[in-house]
Amino acid sequence: MTNELSLPEDWLEKELDSSLSGEFFESSPGAFYASNLGDDTRVLLFKYLGLVRDPIDSDLARKLHVGTYIHNRWGEELRRAGILLAAEKDVKPHSVLPIRGRLDFVVRKRDSDVKFLIELKTTTPDAWQNLI
Repeated sequence: MTNELSLPEDWLEKELDSSLSGEFFESSPGAFYASNLGDDTRVLLFKYLGLVRDPIDSDLARKLHVGTYIHNRWGEELRRAGILLAAEKDVKPHSVLPIRGRLDFVVRKRDSDVKFLIELKTTTPDAWQNLI
């Protein structure tokens, strides 16, 4: 007699999907992020009022986690190189428009006062080819 375990082929994917369900994009009451400006007007208003918690499907959650990992790795490498001045730096809100944002990284050129802003994005090779 064998003690063979019989599991459906996609059991692991289902377990991971289940653990990722329930993640949300939180709204930011009183302000907009530039990345939200393509949203429907009604959704924008609800986000502005703090009434929206957008659920994220498991596939998008995985992609966001990969992007976060790469972002953290870049931050560590820039820090180790001694050129990182700031990470996730909030941009001063506009005096009239309630738009918020963040700079991914602010770095300086070694041995100078020259600063650069880095906006880091991750994508697939196919999506990149479509952009260029």
